Amino acid sequence: MDTIWQPALDPEVKPKYRGVVQAIREGIGKGALKPGDKLPPVRDLGWRLGMTPGTVARAYTVLTDEGVLNAEVGRGTFVAGPARRERPLNLIEEDAVVHLTGGIRIRSTCSRRICPMAGRRG
Repeated sequence: MDTIWQPALDPEVKPKYRGVVQAIREGIGKGALKPGDKLPPVRDLGWRLGMTPGTVARAYTVLTDEGVLNAEVGRGTFVAGPARRERPLNLIEEDAVVHLTGGIRIRSTCSRRICPMAGRRG
């Protein structure tokens, strides 16, 4: 089922993708978005919000990694059911690990099992 949900973004929240993440969480919390609801495609939501599809895609990815959303190739992105929303305890927060590669900052999420050095300072 498609949703006509339109997020209300807080202009004070930066970067923009975090505002989208916050709006989706609030929509779920207030019952405007229910498990199984289909979210708008990233291009459509980006156009409606006046931001790039990449910004919306990053927000969807953060929430998918947390188990709040469920992305299905060719079908879309959906609000996950309660059992799926349990967040793994071994994840480091988004943007917590910063890698410097050739002068370009790359931010990523990393599992402590995969990146045991992530929490150490050198």
